[in-house]
Amino acid sequence: MMNRTRKTTTALALCAVATLLLAGGSAWAQGIAHPVYVSVTNQDSVTPPDGDVLFEAWLLSAPENVGDQDSFDWGYSGGLLSVNCGNVFPSWDAGDVLHIEAEQPSTGYDAIAEYTLTYDNFQYFSGAAGMTLTPEPATMGLLALGGLALLRRRRRT
Repeated sequence: MMNRTRKTTTALALCAVATLLLAGGSAWAQGIAHPVYVSVTNQDSVTPPDGDVLFEAWLLSAPENVGDQDSFDWGYSGGLLSVNCGNVFPSWDAGDVLHIEAEQPSTGYDAIAEYTLTYDNFQYFSGAAGMTLTPEPATMGLLALGGLALLRRRRRT
């Protein structure tokens, strides 16, 4: 009886190990979970609606591993951008810098921010530490040139 129990236990253990090895892309094979939440507003102090913020993020130490709003357990909802570092960055460490680039397609506003990771259960950045989407400098430059051209034209007439 004891021999049968030992064989059953060994078989179950081998099945569990095989399942973990075959589940290469599953949650079991992912890195240590570390959610990072960043509040997002635009320059008008308006929270962009869900579905109107696109973003990409990577660690400066591993720029080849890029995640975005469609990555597993990442997204934007209710004014919060969320990045779960363990899902795209299998080996992150405290002190690593998370680089995020976000855009609001309906306005063309964008932002770039960087956050130093810690070993806290999660990190939350809001207010001045959050992201404020603003018109990109090139757009502002074109608007300024257009305004100057209109002023010059008005003075000639």
